Amino acid sequence: MKKTNIILLNVVLFLFVILLLTILLQALNPYTIQKIPLTLEIGEKVGINVNTTELTFSVVKPGSKVERTLTFTSNITELIKLKVIGIPFVYPAEEEFIIQPQQTKTTVIIAAPPKNAPSKNYTGELLILSKEQ
Repeated sequence: MKKTNIILLNVVLFLFVILLLTILLQALNPYTIQKIPLTLEIGEKVGINVNTTELTFSVVKPGSKVERTLTFTSNITELIKLKVIGIPFVYPAEEEFIIQPQQTKTTVIIAAPPKNAPSKNYTGELLILSKEQ
């Protein structure tokens, strides 16, 4: 019985050390967060806006679907997570992906307002969370 207890204690201790190391590595390598303003207007006339400081959909018709392309490059292996906050009908096509060094990754942010969406200006943020792998 004592031998079984010692083995069980060693297994629990080993798992605790692994958990502690995982938490420590996460603390040493947290996500970098970039916030990009996001704007969209619901209306009957479609508009176009090119802006380098924010992700702009301009004027979108209710019940339609539009996309904005994002291209990522990196010098290191990175985990990228995308999240849109503030506008419920705007979302990333891919929420998470890994970029290898010197790789280019293209994805889209989709705006698909429902047919009954009120005509007004909507604002939110695109969060880009990145973490070296």
